[in-house]
Amino acid sequence: MKLLRSKAVTAACALALAAPWAAHADLIVGTPQSGNCYPMACFASDGGTTFQQVYAASAFSGLTTFDTVSFFQGPQFGSGTMDSASYALSFYLTPRGPNGLSQTGADNRGSLLASFGNFSFSGLLPATLDMTGSLVNYDPLAGNLLMDVTVSGASPGNGYQSSFQADYSGTVGSRYFAYRGSTSGYTDSTLVVTKFSLLNAIRNVPEPATWTIVAAALAAMAIAMRRQYKPSALHLS
Repeated sequence: MKLLRSKAVTAACALALAAPWAAHADLIVGTPQSGNCYPMACFASDGGTTFQQVYAASAFSGLTTFDTVSFFQGPQFGSGTMDSASYALSFYLTPRGPNGLSQTGADNRGSLLASFGNFSFSGLLPATLDMTGSLVNYDPLAGNLLMDVTVSGASPGNGYQSSFQADYSGTVGSRYFAYRGSTSGYTDSTLVVTKFSLLNAIRNVPEPATWTIVAAALAAMAIAMRRQYKPSALHLS
């Protein structure tokens, strides 16, 4: 009986601890309205070296951790072949708002959240282009989120043959381009639709009531174990 009670308490405790945690969940920022080939494909054909896009904090419901970002295939031009290039992604907090990015890239970068990773692409554009990198912990209360992409090793020539889903409403983000060999750039109110693969284990912090249940379960388990393993009294002759 004691063993069953101990197992029941242990199971209840495990359930209480596991409830707030789940596997990946997807957050898609932007509504597909048309297509544009930035940032991962014909950006290289333009000779671009820096791409920045800001996501409004309001697009996120709370503390967020993600390890994968994805872009979706949009209307195609030609065969949909990507330029060969390497892309280094980083994420920052930014003081800039949607449609408010500066043409000076450094002015858009606040605190660095993570150097996300380096990725090389070439060949046919897949239906979904996934990039998995370092964990990014983002608190929307601290400001908007900036994705910063640095392009290197470009071998253009495919030219405008691929495109990604884009949101032209300008309500949840904006983008900015800088070009190789030039300090000039321009802003664009278009958002490249982005999927963030969220880790609920960090994003969904347990409610106080959940911690109360966990504490009670742990206490009950401790009492049950103490009773089960209580040493016998010594009888001295």
